[in-house]
Amino acid sequence: MIDLVETEQGGVVILQPPVIVSAPLTASEMAQAQIDALERQYLMPRVVRESLIAQAEERGAALGYTPAQLAVKNKGYAGLKALDTQIAALRAQL
Repeated sequence: MIDLVETEQGGVVILQPPVIVSAPLTASEMAQAQIDALERQYLMPRVVRESLIAQAEERGAALGYTPAQLAVKNKGYAGLKALDTQIAALRAQL
């Protein structure tokens, strides 16, 4: 059973659970939380993201494109690569 804290405001007695303050997140924990949020937002966990990038780069190479040329030709690849770069920068903070 949770112990309730009793306070009085304007003659009214209020019973409420105690306020629990958690410790602030470390820089590493904040970076990991941002990575998790981005992966959920775009539905792109690391394994999926890296597989799609590798597949696009292989197909682009077969057509004679460098990754830079592929980013200009394929907006989906460019967006995915930008997301991966952003997450890699966050991962460097872990």
